[in-house]
Amino acid sequence: MENKTFSHYNIIRKLGSGGMGSVYLAEDQDLPRRVALKFLPPEYTQDKTLKERFFREARATAALEHPNIITIFEAREFEGQPFIAMQYINGPTIGELIDQRGKIDIAESVSIITKVLDTLEDTHKNGISHRDIKPSNVMLKDGKFVRVIDFGIAKAQTDPQLTAVGTAFGTPAYMAPEQFSAQPDANNFLFDIYATGVTFYYMLCGKLPFEGNNPYQIRDDKMSKIPAKPSVHTPSISPELDRVILKSLAKNPDERYQSAKEMEDAILAAMKSDPTMAIQKSDSGEAATVIIDTTGGKKPASKPKGMLIGIAGAIAALAVLFYFTSCPLLGINCAVVEPVITELKAPTLYSPLSGEQLETQNPTFIWGSVPAADGGYALEYASSSSFDQPTQVNNINDTTFSLVANLSNGQYFWRVQSTDTQGRLSEFSQAVAFAINITSEKEPSPPPIITNNGNTEKTSADAVPLAPMVDVVVASIPHLAQIYVDGQLQKDKQTPKTLKIRAGQHTIKVRWEEIGEEMSKNVVIKSGVENRIMFNFQDGTIIVK
Repeated sequence: MENKTFSHYNIIRKLGSGGMGSVYLAEDQDLPRRVALKFLPPEYTQDKTLKERFFREARATAALEHPNIITIFEAREFEGQPFIAMQYINGPTIGELIDQRGKIDIAESVSIITKVLDTLEDTHKNGISHRDIKPSNVMLKDGKFVRVIDFGIAKAQTDPQLTAVGTAFGTPAYMAPEQFSAQPDANNFLFDIYATGVTFYYMLCGKLPFEGNNPYQIRDDKMSKIPAKPSVHTPSISPELDRVILKSLAKNPDERYQSAKEMEDAILAAMKSDPTMAIQKSDSGEAATVIIDTTGGKKPASKPKGMLIGIAGAIAALAVLFYFTSCPLLGINCAVVEPVITELKAPTLYSPLSGEQLETQNPTFIWGSVPAADGGYALEYASSSSFDQPTQVNNINDTTFSLVANLSNGQYFWRVQSTDTQGRLSEFSQAVAFAINITSEKEPSPPPIITNNGNTEKTSADAVPLAPMVDVVVASIPHLAQIYVDGQLQKDKQTPKTLKIRAGQHTIKVRWEEIGEEMSKNVVIKSGVENRIMFNFQDGTIIVK
C-alpha cells in the first residue's frame, strides 16, 4: 500500500500492526501534517461485529481529552475500506526502548509509568478501561512526552455486550489472572492496574514476571505462582518499590490498588523514601517527574556561578585537546564509536510443537509476536536440523502462516526470525522438530442390502457411491480448541488442524475447554475447493470459506 493515494492521504510506508489492523504513515493533502492511518483488515470488512469494534476504538479514544492520549482526526469508510486517521507520534514505544537498552533506569521508568497511571485515572473516570496496556502501547514523543495508544479492545461501561461471557481479551503476558475468563461483573479497571504493574516490572527488570512458553502456561503460572521481587533482577530497586509492584500484581483483584491514582501515589511515596531520588511536579499538572539526586540527599556547597562555568569550560577544552593529540601517539582508535543497539528478540514458537505428529501435508505455523518486529517475520523449514537446504518464507506480517505446498511424510524442522523497518534481523528462534505422518485410509465397505427373504448381499461400488475424502482446515481464536465432527470428538486433534472428511453436510464444533465455551456450525463440505472454517471466540463469529 506504500506510495498510494487513499482518500485525501498520500501513504508513505507501513509503521506496523496493532490491535485490529495495520498502521501506515501518510501525508494529509488538505493540511500540513503527517498522520497515522489504521486499516481494518480486508477480510473483516464485511463483518458487522468486527467493523463495529474497529470504529469503537475511534469513539473510545476521541471521547477522551488528555495530553497523553493520541488525537483522532477522523474515522470513516472510503471505497468500502474502514480506516481511522490519528495523530502520528515520531518516537519509540517503551518496548522498542527496552529492546535497545535491556532495562530502563528507575528514574525514567517511574517518570513514564506515573504518566501512564495519570492517563488511566482520567480514562477510568470517564468509564473507559484500556484492557491492553503493555510496552508496545506506550510511546514516547520527543523522548519525554508519554502517549498511550491502541484502544482497539477498550471497553466503556455503556458499551453494548459485544463479547461473550468468558471471552479473554488482551496480551497474555500482561493480562490479569481473572482476565483469562472474564465475567460480566469483572472490574475492567483492575485489569489495567495489573497490566501497568507488569509493564513497570518489565521496564525495570528487562524481563517479565511470568515468562511461559505459551499462553496457557503463562495463565497457569499467574494463577499459582508468586513472581520474583523486581530487586532480584535489579538490586538497586528499594524494598518499598518492590512492595508497590508486587501489590499491583496481586492474584486477587481486591488485593491490588483499587485505582490508578492510588498506585501512582504509592509509587511516589516509595520514591520519597529513597534519598537518591528527587520528585518534581510540573506546573502544567502532568504526572510527577523523578530525577536522580547525585548528592545522595545532601545539599552541595555553593560556589560562584561564573567560577563554575569557567572551570567547566577549561576542563572540557583540555579534555578535547588531550583526546585528539594523545590518541594517535598511544595507538588508540579515536574514531567515534556508534552506540550498540541490542538485537531484536527471536519469536517464541507455539505450533507445531516439538515432537508433534501432524496428519496434514499443509501445517499451520504459529509463533509469538515481538513488539519491535515492525518489519515482519521470516520463516524457514527444512528436512534437516542443519537447515542446509531450507525453504524460506519472508515478509510475513502476521504471527501465523499456513503452508500451501504439500509436505510428504517425514521429519521437519522450523524456525522464525524477526525483522524491523531498519533491516535489522534477530537470531533465529531455537529450531523445533515435527513430523508429517499421514496413513493411507481404507475406504469403508458399502452397507449391505437387505433382500426380501432376509438374506444380505453386498452392493457394488456403483450401487452406493461414496463421496470423496477432502481436506477441511479447522482453526480457532484462541488456538488449541478441541474439534468435533458430527458430535464425535476428533481424538488428539486441536485447532488449527486439517481434517480429512467426506464431502457432504456435516456439523463441525470446537470447544474451548479452559472456559467451557463451544461453537458449532452446520456446513457443506465440497470437493475440488478449499474448505476452511474459522471459529472466533473473541467476537463470536464463524467464518466459512
